[in-house]
Amino acid sequence: MAFASATSYGKQFLLARFLPVEHFGKYSFIATLITYAVPLVTAGILDGYSRQYTLLIGAGESGRAQEIRNSSLAALLVCVPVILGLGVLLCAMSQWYPAGVGVGLTALAAVETSLLVAFYFGMRELRGQLKSLTYALMLAFRTCCDVVLISVLAPRYGLSGVLSAECVVLAVTASLILSRMGGFKLDFSRLPIVKGVVKEGLLIVVAGIVANTVGFGDRLVLGAALPDRSYSLYAYHCLLLSLGAVLTNIVFQYCSPRLIMEYGKSKDPKSLFLLAGKISAQVFFAALVVLPVIGFVFVRLSQRHFPNYTMDIRAVILLGLAAAIDIANLLPSALQAIGKLKTVIIIQAIGTLPLVGLGLVLWTNSWNMILSATLVLSARVVVALASVTSIVVLRNSSALQLGDDQVREPASEGLET
Repeated sequence: MAFASATSYGKQFLLARFLPVEHFGKYSFIATLITYAVPLVTAGILDGYSRQYTLLIGAGESGRAQEIRNSSLAALLVCVPVILGLGVLLCAMSQWYPAGVGVGLTALAAVETSLLVAFYFGMRELRGQLKSLTYALMLAFRTCCDVVLISVLAPRYGLSGVLSAECVVLAVTASLILSRMGGFKLDFSRLPIVKGVVKEGLLIVVAGIVANTVGFGDRLVLGAALPDRSYSLYAYHCLLLSLGAVLTNIVFQYCSPRLIMEYGKSKDPKSLFLLAGKISAQVFFAALVVLPVIGFVFVRLSQRHFPNYTMDIRAVILLGLAAAIDIANLLPSALQAIGKLKTVIIIQAIGTLPLVGLGLVLWTNSWNMILSATLVLSARVVVALASVTSIVVLRNSSALQLGDDQVREPASEGLET
């Protein structure tokens, strides 16, 4: 998994090397759009399925888990094309959508989004069954093929070649995973049982969208407002933040299923909070040791091999601190594991408040790199403080005993036939 994540991160430098500066910014903007699009087009099915499937596997109910898996995939085949088509239409009609991206690139992004849904569906099953080796091998296969194809297509075909390469690799990888699913079949006759999955998944989707706004909202807003070259420079600085996202994903993929299964076995939220807090503290201090070294290498590498991207040391430091907080904050995952999804949404919504200032900065034409990096760091700090506060309040309240958001029986609704 670490190899796949390192390869995926290295791909960003490959793109910065092969693509013109302006095209690198466009790629960053399209990637941010896809990050938002995946949870939206699945209408909560993918996220709800992922949680309920893991809970059922942990409870030893593999038959019901397969039933949910097959019905959820059938539902995705119905809703993804419809919602995705509407999204592309809205982008084409929107006044803020950058004209330089164009209809062709938007269509390629839509194809990549649908293929990502299939890829994530298979990967979530592997993760839910704790097949860590297979999971890591599929990630490594995808990222290595990405790098090879991009190296061939990007110099000749530019940004359209990059997106086409990613689509081909996703199609092949998703096919490999889905073809090896045991007991796999499309079950359109039992779509009503997906109701419970959607009900729970929509909350997770809302939480994810708000969390994405904390993590990527600055790049979405700036991509629509800044000139191509200025945005590309900012996007390149954010590669350090992207490294934090890669490491965050590794920590999340390793810890989240175990937190959910641990809660499924013990039903003890307080011990879960203690475990999540302990891991978060250890990871944060490790990040504070490692990230300065990485930041130094990042700056020197950029000065030597990427002279078109002028580095601002102060922005690098601020974004590095934001990355450390991103990596370490497992507390929202612990809250989500016990079903406190509404609490997670509120926490992430509070974290978007510093980014509101970004719109004011753009409105007053006073944007600069340092101010944006400061707002990004502030958003992470607010989320971390809100997470700690929520857990302290919950530990001392009766809500943990009474339960909410399907705490006691998170997988029961909508599964009975």
